[in-house]
Amino acid sequence: MSHYSPMTHMPFLTRDKCGRRVLFLCRAGSPPPDRGRIWKLHFQRDGENPRRLETGLGDEVVECSPAAWVDETGWHVTFIAGGATENPVFRLHRMDGPTLHQLGRPTMAHAPTRAGFAYNKRLVHAEPEDFIHVIEPAGDRVIELRGSLIYRVTYKAEDPDILLISGLVKTQAEVFTIEHDLRTGEQELIECDGRPAYKCTILGDEVLYAERFGEGFEDRRIVAAKSTRRIALEHGVAMRN
Repeated sequence: MSHYSPMTHMPFLTRDKCGRRVLFLCRAGSPPPDRGRIWKLHFQRDGENPRRLETGLGDEVVECSPAAWVDETGWHVTFIAGGATENPVFRLHRMDGPTLHQLGRPTMAHAPTRAGFAYNKRLVHAEPEDFIHVIEPAGDRVIELRGSLIYRVTYKAEDPDILLISGLVKTQAEVFTIEHDLRTGEQELIECDGRPAYKCTILGDEVLYAERFGEGFEDRRIVAAKSTRRIALEHGVAMRN
């Protein structure tokens, strides 16, 4: 795909080995006449334009929800992909390599799921409604968000024990992002610029989120929050071991 719309989505902020800021994101291509927009993975270093993160997947495959970390072996990127006509199931994929231009072909980390990530030995995947599964050597956990549609689960690059869970409250048709601390179970609702944040990412004091600007629910672009607010949650959300 060579032509992209102004739509951007699913930001994930992290740093490279030298401490430089790197933004992973999705950009929407112009939609085929018979289906919705097809999102593809990109990355952007400070001072540069977004560049395609090559996955080797077909043009009609939707790629979304990137997350990444870097260590002594190189980069590790996970993302959700699916939606092709012949194989529409969405799965969690992972790519590893010495640089972002030398990543191996995607391997499947979990299927099926539309939300989740892998980080080191931790695997997180969500059901379409209510439940998020956290699988790791120390034991498995389930996070329950009653009455919610789960659209994205990611983490803070500087503190991977902090999950960022985005979705929709079914009874109110209102989006949300919850910051969930895996160490304590504490949860806070995040607001950006006076409204509920959606699919946000946090690095230091910087918060980016997907702002809706069109009539379609996913007509969105990534913007930097001018102000943020956190509201502690006490009721309606439960975690069980």
